[in-house]
Amino acid sequence: MCKNKSVKGLEKVNIKIDNESCIACNVGKATRTSLKKNYVYKRVTKSVLDKDMGHVMDKDKVHMDLWGPAPVNSLRGSKYFLSIIDDFSRKIDVFTLKSKSEVFSIFKEYLSRVQRELGRKLKSVGTDNGMEFCHKDFETFLRDLGIRIERTSFYTPELNGIAERFNRSSMEAVRTMLQDSDLQPRFWAEALHAYVHTKNRCSHKLTEGKTPMEIWSGHKPSIRHCRTFGSLAYVYVPIVNRNKLQPKAKIGILVGYAVNRRGYRVWLPKERKVRRICCKRMLTLCLQIA
Repeated sequence: MCKNKSVKGLEKVNIKIDNESCIACNVGKATRTSLKKNYVYKRVTKSVLDKDMGHVMDKDKVHMDLWGPAPVNSLRGSKYFLSIIDDFSRKIDVFTLKSKSEVFSIFKEYLSRVQRELGRKLKSVGTDNGMEFCHKDFETFLRDLGIRIERTSFYTPELNGIAERFNRSSMEAVRTMLQDSDLQPRFWAEALHAYVHTKNRCSHKLTEGKTPMEIWSGHKPSIRHCRTFGSLAYVYVPIVNRNKLQPKAKIGILVGYAVNRRGYRVWLPKERKVRRICCKRMLTLCLQIA
């Protein structure tokens, strides 16, 4: 990412990363050794960007998958999450759910937002055979819009590999982030959203050094605001909300980034709530340094 200048705010560094020495990574991402060679599906390579201002070609398909139920409800009571991945830019959207019945309404909202923001219309949707994707209302809705449904065969989740792989890698990241931050499992949804926020701002090997956010929006993203999940945060308290003897700041823990505005999501242990804090109220973020 430094070499390709994929994002703003990333200084050139020369650091050798030893993943084997990271205890949180080893605990959160441990896998069983494969007993035999698996068939590897290779995507057909092609030029992924137009020469004209980097406009994206073939924005016509998304992959969807549902993960859950989680063994522990999130802070807001969610048990599942729905992942929607744009096939071409690899931009990821995740939505936490309390029940599977919410999938249809969330997809309709997602589709409406995509059409409003980008003026594009989907041509196909890739899913597995979960009942949340196979019911009559969902099929009728897609058929009326002229959207083709591409479902996997039974017992072959690898055919929906993009979404399935994301579910695996995202939960590995969540476990690692919770382990490293020493936060309780009920913060899994906060960790997931923080991971996706960062993932969308990292270059992908199939997008010629560009990030999903740049391909999706046409603008190079910045990561100057990114901080370590679980970092200690001092949140300034306005003078109208305290007297002369009360502290000027509250101690919190960074658990993510505000949506549709500049700022952070901070867990305040004494209030037992997550607050959206604008950058101006964030006095300091004490980064965790190994």
